[in-house]
Amino acid sequence: MMSLITTIVEQPFDSSYFNIKAFLNNLGKSLLSKIFLSSDGSKGECPSYQQTNLEIPPSVTELSDLKSALDQTAIWVTLDAKGLINDVNDKFCQISQYSRQELIGKDPRLLNSGNHSEAFFNSIWSTISRGKVWQGEINNRAKDRSYFWLDVRIVPFFDKQGKPFQYLAIAFDITSIKLANSSLQQNEERLRLALEAANTGIWDWNILTNQLIWYHNTEQLLGLSLGTFQGSCEAFLEYVYQEDREFARQTINLAVQEKKTCEFDFRVIWTNGSIHWMVLKTQLHSDKNGQPLRMVGTTMDITKRKAAEIALYQQTERERLVSAIAQRLHRGLERQVKERTAQLQQALDFEAMLKRITDKVRDSLDENHILQTAVQELGIGLGVRCCNASLYDLDADTSTICYEWTNSMFSDRGRVALMADYPEIYQVLFQAQYLQFCNTNPNPVRGKVAMLACPIFDDRGVIGDLWLINDRDYAFRELELRMVQQVATQCAIAIRQARLYEAAQAQVKSLEKLNWLKDDFLSTVSHELRAPVANMKMAIRMLEICMKQDQLSPQTRQKATQYLEVLQRECDREITLINDLLDLQRLEAGRQSLVLETVQIQHWLPQLVAGFKERAEARQLTIIIDIPQTQIPPLVSDISSLDRLVSELLNNACKYTPPGQQIIVSIRAQPGKVKLKITNFGTEIPTEEFSRIFDKFYRIKSADPWKQGGTGLGLALVKRLAEHLGGTIHVESANVQTSFTVELPNQGVLSKVG
Repeated sequence: MMSLITTIVEQPFDSSYFNIKAFLNNLGKSLLSKIFLSSDGSKGECPSYQQTNLEIPPSVTELSDLKSALDQTAIWVTLDAKGLINDVNDKFCQISQYSRQELIGKDPRLLNSGNHSEAFFNSIWSTISRGKVWQGEINNRAKDRSYFWLDVRIVPFFDKQGKPFQYLAIAFDITSIKLANSSLQQNEERLRLALEAANTGIWDWNILTNQLIWYHNTEQLLGLSLGTFQGSCEAFLEYVYQEDREFARQTINLAVQEKKTCEFDFRVIWTNGSIHWMVLKTQLHSDKNGQPLRMVGTTMDITKRKAAEIALYQQTERERLVSAIAQRLHRGLERQVKERTAQLQQALDFEAMLKRITDKVRDSLDENHILQTAVQELGIGLGVRCCNASLYDLDADTSTICYEWTNSMFSDRGRVALMADYPEIYQVLFQAQYLQFCNTNPNPVRGKVAMLACPIFDDRGVIGDLWLINDRDYAFRELELRMVQQVATQCAIAIRQARLYEAAQAQVKSLEKLNWLKDDFLSTVSHELRAPVANMKMAIRMLEICMKQDQLSPQTRQKATQYLEVLQRECDREITLINDLLDLQRLEAGRQSLVLETVQIQHWLPQLVAGFKERAEARQLTIIIDIPQTQIPPLVSDISSLDRLVSELLNNACKYTPPGQQIIVSIRAQPGKVKLKITNFGTEIPTEEFSRIFDKFYRIKSADPWKQGGTGLGLALVKRLAEHLGGTIHVESANVQTSFTVELPNQGVLSKVG
């Protein structure tokens, strides 16, 4: 079977164009209702007949009839299954200036003007080859190199298997329209300038597609950037002031229904929040049957005029009201003044009550005082029969009345309610919403009462609630509702502060206890560790004296001397370990203060390094001191900590430098600081170890080939000493050498700068 699928798409308004389109639509339905030739020459009915509601002449029954009918009104081209031209009419030959023989068998792209890309034609072929209708405008180039525009619809024909086997392209010459558009653009520019001068914009609403287009400076009049709005009439109404929106919608719809023009004023909201007055005038365009197609109109900013009108109206209204008040003073002025005074007084009383409650709960860190103050002040201030506050236990799913103020009712303080028993209440409260209701089943004690429940909540969730209970005929007013909500908010903030304060106090007490335990431990360890070592040191000294006094054989004396040296060395190591531990602990606890002194670097550093000369020579090491010839300013720092830091680094360098290598100690002065660098050669630290070498008790594996031992505290102590002095330390290791660089602030220079 072969079918022809047609689509109807509204085109820009033009009376003659619409007549032609109506004819083609009528012709299309007629052909759909008849029999078409398939690719094998057989005949079949078009299955698309029920999809259209058009009327057509009964005389059109064949494809040849369609071509003949089109010859009178339109340009047509037929394409084969490969998309090549297999037939054209005379109108196409006339406009393209090619003969039928020159066109048949050719690709239609040979007429491409260059204004369309390859993707454009691929999109057309993708559409029609899938059995869909394509329509659009194509810019072509004639044989004499001139250009002409066609409005084209390409319709596929299907074989028995439902595959397209040929295509019919129906086109209209719109070249004159396109040329006119160029002239129109110039006219539009002149119109735009005139409209801008008049503070007026133009818009065009396609009623059938609901597409709204704004021209010229209409968007600017509505407070939008040029070209930012594209949408429907409903999208435009979103910019209309909410109170004017429904009036504008009804006015426009009425104008369309009654097919007439309209004019009305409305307000729009700019993106900066300002409100502007506009006057809108419309003109309706319909087809030949009177069916509305488009509504076009103008928009003018009349904010200044409206402001003057409003001011005049307000002035007139004030004068009218003054006159009315003067005329009616004798009938009700006193009563109105009293009522107004009472309302103002109540508002002032509520404001004072809110301030009083806020001040009390804000200044308190006692949760009990906060909630008891809130229920008491609310109960007395609002004159209700009872006011209570409940706190939630979310784990147990319960609500407990913890605080209450009552005037004449039985107390419910301490009552626990299961939230699951009252889902209609607690579901609302957990959504941070209040609710007001009357109990349908009278309470045995209270009877029927009016109740107001308001949640106490913050950004972390609901903490509890406030309940106000009054006579059953009472309705809580808006002012009272706002009052209760504000009090609940203040309570939530105060409760959260109180709980945070309580948690902080508990943490402070815990930290104080830990600090006391640490101090006690340090004191005990300091005594318990140092006392035995001191006794060992004294015993070693006495043993040395006895050995000198006693008459021992040379062999026995030699062994005893060796044992004594081992004992002395290990005792020194133990003392060093204890001192390092205690010093490191004091530094980490921040218990060691800075004692600043002034030192001349040129004298201090050589003296410090000299203490390592004997040890270096014993290991065949060379220590080189690198101090610049230029004058280095005096260093103001904690000399005791500085000596310990440099000594630890030199001790570490001597321990891990192979025999025959050298150690370089360099120092440089920089603005406000001093940089000390100790480099030892012949050894290298793997890069992956950099992040851990300053950890306590950490020693690099396979980094001590001489088995000298160590505790792993030296570099940890160095880092803490550097931080204690306000400096930094970092390590570099490459090319079989390792450098530790310490940067320290010169406190003397810094104090002068400060």
